[in-house]
Amino acid sequence: MRYGKRKNSVVFGGGQRSSGVTGGQTLKILLTQYLKRVEAFTRSPVSMELEPGGKFVLLGGIITGTYVKLERNKQIVQKWRFKSWPEEHYSTVTMVFEQKPDHTVLKLKQTGVPSSDFERTRQGWKDHFWNRMKVTFGLSASLF
Repeated sequence: MRYGKRKNSVVFGGGQRSSGVTGGQTLKILLTQYLKRVEAFTRSPVSMELEPGGKFVLLGGIITGTYVKLERNKQIVQKWRFKSWPEEHYSTVTMVFEQKPDHTVLKLKQTGVPSSDFERTRQGWKDHFWNRMKVTFGLSASLF
């Protein structure tokens, strides 16, 4: 995954290859109406209203936000924030799923992260989402 800074915001980009996993399966893991799966890999209570404008709460309230766009098997766009960020400060998270014949490429881009919180945010995606999904669901994935 590529990380960088652009004009007072942090950009996460690049592609993650998940062998043998379809875009639909990856999306279902990330945004399933069966919250128990998300709770399983985040290891914490979850609340999600899966519709544009719907709210989500992850990691027991440490991360909150709203869904801007939910395009099945293609794209998720969220307004996303840590509880510790200044009130009303949100980053934008965009996840794009590209289905290949034998794997899915997930591209994550997050802009608007406070520069002082870049490293914690980068490490949080790795530790609390990608690695936990891989372990919890036995995904054969090249995540980093």
